[in-house]
Amino acid sequence: MENLRLNNDDFFRLVLDKLFLTYPYLEINPNPIGHGGMKTVYQAFDKNLKRNLVIKVIKFTSDDGEKRTKREIDILKLLSSRYFPVILDTQIIKIGQQEIFIILESFVTGKTLREFNKSGLAFEEAVIIGKELLEALALVHQKKLVHRDVKPENIMITENGELVLLDFGIARDLTDDSITSDLAIFGPMTIGYAAPEQVANKKKLISERTDLFSWAVVLYELLTSANPIVQGEISKERILQKTLKFSPDSVDFNNIPEDLKYVIKKNLSPAVHKRSGSALEILDFLKRKGY
Repeated sequence: MENLRLNNDDFFRLVLDKLFLTYPYLEINPNPIGHGGMKTVYQAFDKNLKRNLVIKVIKFTSDDGEKRTKREIDILKLLSSRYFPVILDTQIIKIGQQEIFIILESFVTGKTLREFNKSGLAFEEAVIIGKELLEALALVHQKKLVHRDVKPENIMITENGELVLLDFGIARDLTDDSITSDLAIFGPMTIGYAAPEQVANKKKLISERTDLFSWAVVLYELLTSANPIVQGEISKERILQKTLKFSPDSVDFNNIPEDLKYVIKKNLSPAVHKRSGSALEILDFLKRKGY
């Protein structure tokens, strides 16, 4: 039984049996609502508190995976705000000789920003989401953290219309060493949203401004339904090269108001020092301009 793979039905039954014993107050749906890589996600209902939550079952396949998961937990415990999921409990259970990491997390109902923006957004709605994302990032940056993976798939819009920023799996603590090697060709990232310094894995340049580059990409997408870097390109290699050589002068800003054009273009700068100093600085600018 110890050698069963994660996708084996028998293995999952053993995991579920352990979960039922560990959390007798939960009604757990045995059908996963998500699965990918090391992680399988179940939905559950807390009978005592009368609320839904999610259970993340993680089988580590590397030391890096374990470090990333524990780092994400530590980060979310630091960030107490409506803009982030809430960690309710963590446990380690054993299936044979295999240690399985369990995370109980608040259940965020809604749509990813990618899904939410599928039919396009009204201008005012796009600006509101852009500002809420800045507020979330400001809280992250106040803790000396950089998210490093700001993209529509990692942003949820709840049924109440609130923004929740997800997935701190590759977040970086600016006061700590990074998990990834300095010798890696590329840093951890999502192409099309990653800043040039991420693509080039220039760790010394990674800062709050790295997230502001990604924020500018997201806001441009919300306003135009187009990615300013990808621009219809489908080759990952060419998108990476375009990012390394990117210039905001190549972007079409037609139909974007001048003040928003200015702040988006500024934060799409490949030169880190030319971007805004902080998320709060952008929020202050937008407020002064009537947004």
